[in-house]
Formats: sequence, C-alpha cells, structure tokens
Amino acid sequence: MRIDMHFHSKFSDGRLTAVEIIELAKQKWAGFIACTEHDVINTEFPKLAREAGFKSVEAVEISWKDRKYDKHLHFTCYAQKFSQEVHEVLDSSRAWRQDKMRAQISLLQWHWFIIDWKNFLEFYRERWVNVDNFNSSHLSSYVYMQDTNIALVEKLTGEKLDRDWFVKNCLKDEWRYPWIWAVLMPEYEPSIEKCSEMARDNNAILSLAHPNFKLTQNQFRERIAYYLELGINAVEINAKANKSWVDLILEYREKLGYILTFWSDCHFKENDDNEHWEFLAINPFISEQMISLNNYYIQKKLWILPTLNIPESFRDDLWADILEYAKTLKEYSRTPVFES
Repeated sequence: MRIDMHFHSKFSDGRLTAVEIIELAKQKWAGFIACTEHDVINTEFPKLAREAGFKSVEAVEISWKDRKYDKHLHFTCYAQKFSQEVHEVLDSSRAWRQDKMRAQISLLQWHWFIIDWKNFLEFYRERWVNVDNFNSSHLSSYVYMQDTNIALVEKLTGEKLDRDWFVKNCLKDEWRYPWIWAVLMPEYEPSIEKCSEMARDNNAILSLAHPNFKLTQNQFRERIAYYLELGINAVEINAKANKSWVDLILEYREKLGYILTFWSDCHFKENDDNEHWEFLAINPFISEQMISLNNYYIQKKLWILPTLNIPESFRDDLWADILEYAKTLKEYSRTPVFES
C-alpha cells in the first residue's frame, strides 16, 4: 500500500486543492493518505478521500514550542476525529500568527519594503488561499514578487538570499538577521505537554515531524527519550532524510519502541526545494517490510482500537503491547528498498 502522511493543500500553504490531490493519488495508486495542514484540521479531506476509495483520517501539523530547549518544532498528529478543544487550541495559534504577520508587515514597511496588509490579503484571496492560515512562506513569496524588495534584501544583508533563505535568516528570531525584520511577540504555541494531553484524549498518533530538518543528530539522541516520556508516540521518516538519519531513527525505534510515520511534506509547488519532496515519494533507505509493519500499527491505533468495545483505560495497555512487540522485529528494519 502506497502511503503519504504529510502533505499540504491550498487550505494551508500547498498549491493544489483537496480534489486535485485526491485525483493525483488515484493516478499514483495510493492507499492511505492524510493531509496535514499547518495548525488547522482539514475535516473535508478525509471525507473526500474515503469517498474516492482511500483510507484516510483527520490530521494536522502542529506548531509547538519546546520551552526546555527554546526551539520551535512541528508535530504531525492523526486521529479518527479531533475534539473541539483541539480545534480551539489551533485557532489560537493561527490568531497569534496573524497578529505576528501584521506586525511583521509593518516592520517591513518601515524598512521601505513594498508591501501592504490589505493588498497582501487580497492577493491570496483571489488565488483561493486560506488567508486565516498564513505563515512566513506566504509572506516571503509576496515580498519576492517585487525586484525592488529583492534588491533591498541584498542591500540590507550584503547577501543574495533566495526566498527560502530570506524566511530562515530574516523572518525568524533564531537566525542571522533577526535585528532587521524578525518580530518578537509573546509566544502562543502549545507546549509538548499540551500536545501530548490532546493526543491522549483523542487516541491519536503524535509524531515528531521531519527531525532531519529541525534537529541535529546529536540533539535527536539527547532529546528523543525526553519527548517520548512527555507523550509523543511516533517519529517521522521524511522522504528526504539521508541514510544516516534513517539509521538513527531506526536505531532509537528499536531501543524505545515508537511508531514510524512517513514521507513527503509535499506542498505541490512547481519548483522543488530542499525540504519538500514529491507526493508519495518513498525514502530509499527503509525497507518495504518496515513500511508495511508500521502501516499495520497505524491501522491498529487509528482504525481498530477506537472501534473495540473495551474500556478506555485498557487501550493504552494494548497500544503499549503493540509497541513492545515492535521492538522485537529488528530484522525488518535493515533491508533497504534499493542501495544508493
């Protein structure tokens, strides 16, 4: 079964609609697809996907703050149906981001960038983009439409930064040029404790998203047990993770027993970049057996356990048994799909 558990539609910052993605999934013979919009649950996607014959569940990519290590990270989270509380927490995150975006644009204007909040909103509304879910990618794309703005970036930084590096180096406070444009506001992103609480309450899979882009390998080694203790139960293998990253994630999976989630973080953009890959792309450094095995665990968690007529108090024990069993299956984790 071909699967992809991490991609985005126009409902957040992807280029295609849900209907267009589902049509593409048909062409690629997908089996299980879950659309993970940024901080909003696309409740229509799983309905449309199931109507088209796919397995699908509600899913979301949650922005959260690791307050212990002062790091902004992402979770992908999957459930049959999320509670109203989850929607409300995500609503608050998006409202905070809107306030930050508005302040960011004011600061860019102060530095003589050609940008206006009203025109910015109208530009994306005309393109059927969900303007309630803006992020830095939308802002940088708009800024870089003007040659005057691009020239101003080079003048202020002394570097020729492309659009993606402009986001990382200029719009985020932990990179090289925050003193020019980064807006500091009181944080409102849920903590790992809050995300874990919501995952437990919703019988959800809570996965550390694309750690190969957000953490160093030493940081992963140092922090993964801590994250698991606080309630995450999965780690994503991104389609672009290199062999050393895949081996590291599999090594700690054998030690700690988490489930694996998979793949592309596709945004269906016309031009590929270093962090997003093609829809349903398979990482070449993990075996088909391991993919199938984890797909089985995912189904156990998301489809079978919620329908069992057993008390809630027993479900965690049953899920722990499944993960304990996963630790014993080391022989499945080392056979790659093909050698690089």
